[in-house]
Amino acid sequence: MSLRRSLFGLSLLALPSLAFGGDTVVLSPLLAKGVDPMVVMNVTSLMSSELDFMGDVDGVVELPKSPSSSSCMKSSSCLSGLASEGGGSKVIAGTITASGSQFVLDLVLYSKSQGRIERAKEFRLDSNPEAVADGMTAVLKELWTGKAPAAEQAEEPALASFTAPAVDDGDDIAFEDDLSDWDPEEEARAEAERKRAEEEARRQAEEAERARRAEEERRRAEEERARREAEERARREEEDRRREQARREEEERRRAEEERRRSASEPEPEPEFDASAISFGDASSEITTEEINDAIQFGSTPAPAPVAPAPAPAPRRTSRTIEDPDEADRKARMQDLDSEKPARVEREAAMFTLAVRGGGAKYYGLNFVTAGGEISLALGKSGVSAVIGMETYAAGRQVPVELQESFGRTSEWNFLYPVNVGAIYRLHKGGLAVPYFGADIIGASYFQDPQTEIAGLAIEGKRYNTIGARGRVGVDLMFTSNFGLNINAAIGGWSGKRWPVIDRTTKAGGLLPQISAGALAAF
Repeated sequence: MSLRRSLFGLSLLALPSLAFGGDTVVLSPLLAKGVDPMVVMNVTSLMSSELDFMGDVDGVVELPKSPSSSSCMKSSSCLSGLASEGGGSKVIAGTITASGSQFVLDLVLYSKSQGRIERAKEFRLDSNPEAVADGMTAVLKELWTGKAPAAEQAEEPALASFTAPAVDDGDDIAFEDDLSDWDPEEEARAEAERKRAEEEARRQAEEAERARRAEEERRRAEEERARREAEERARREEEDRRREQARREEEERRRAEEERRRSASEPEPEPEFDASAISFGDASSEITTEEINDAIQFGSTPAPAPVAPAPAPAPRRTSRTIEDPDEADRKARMQDLDSEKPARVEREAAMFTLAVRGGGAKYYGLNFVTAGGEISLALGKSGVSAVIGMETYAAGRQVPVELQESFGRTSEWNFLYPVNVGAIYRLHKGGLAVPYFGADIIGASYFQDPQTEIAGLAIEGKRYNTIGARGRVGVDLMFTSNFGLNINAAIGGWSGKRWPVIDRTTKAGGLLPQISAGALAAF
């Protein structure tokens, strides 16, 4: 048996088509159309195993996922990106479609060194597993060489008809007899099965490692979150303690100040009345003894005793609050601060405003620098205004590799000119700050097919437009009655079917946030 294998190995070395030092092939998973994903995965794995056995192939790199659409199979830039992603010199990609009892394979072979699609062919195989396994070798050889298996057999000598030369002992050794009990296809399938098992084990190990890392990241994130929550609770408790202490100190200060004001506003106590302090003068020298005897009559009703005149009422005191000097000083300082505050700008609602703004917007991987103007016209006194504006969206992009030589540069700036129409509502008419909210529709012409020549005449390609809608909020900060600052933010989206052609990171539709600011004139 070892002799037969050695002779077969020598015959393989003699074949010109099986040479070492070939290309590294990047194999993209097939795009499925009506085919079970598990079947698609098995077919892609079978293609990888068959490519490993081809002499012109130095290695196979399977990409983790297929392109987003079948249009990539016709785009050199997309296929070049797949080659760069896998680090290979050639790319095999395509689609698999169920057609009755058959599978239709639309495959392409792309060469990165030549920068073009070498070959694109359609193949049909019966959908049963045995037919797919038996026919895949012929499919890949025809895609790789451009020749059907029948043509290759006509050009190369058949291995089965080759007979070794006679030996000295006179016995004839024929390869047909010596290799009758060895099936190379069976051994190839066994080797492919072994590689698939090894690949499955490797994938399971990688998935287990990814799961372990994800669990470790989750645990670390949970610990970090718990630490931050503890720090936040401690910070809030400290702030609450400080606020409570400040409140108590303020309460004590107010109580002491109130006590001082109360004691200062009480009137001074009036002195007690002293009867001895009242003098009517000394009249004893002027009253004679006779006058006294005449005034005293025994047996008669005594004359009423003289009543002393009532003391004069004390002068009425007017209560006056004696103000604390510290409180007076504090009030004076407060008046000075009030006098330094800027006066509130009162203005009538403007009928017409013009805003000139600059800012930025983002659509997937495209980062736009924006600049433009917008006109606002008030609809009566309801607070609602109609708006219309136009801006310039500028984005710097990398030129695809296959076009850099013809363009003479590796990067360039592209410009769009979106127009927006909508309405906003201002929350109040006057004051320094006037907030508003609203919505608008935004659209632009963003793509044009390259020019083509028909009958020697250059014909301009079709233009494509994008359109979408946004919600808006903003504020007008009026420094005078006619001039101020405008800050505007918008969030919404737009769509257009040619966006993925411009940049592989974009999709046909998505979010379009924008923020901008600038000068405002109101009349």
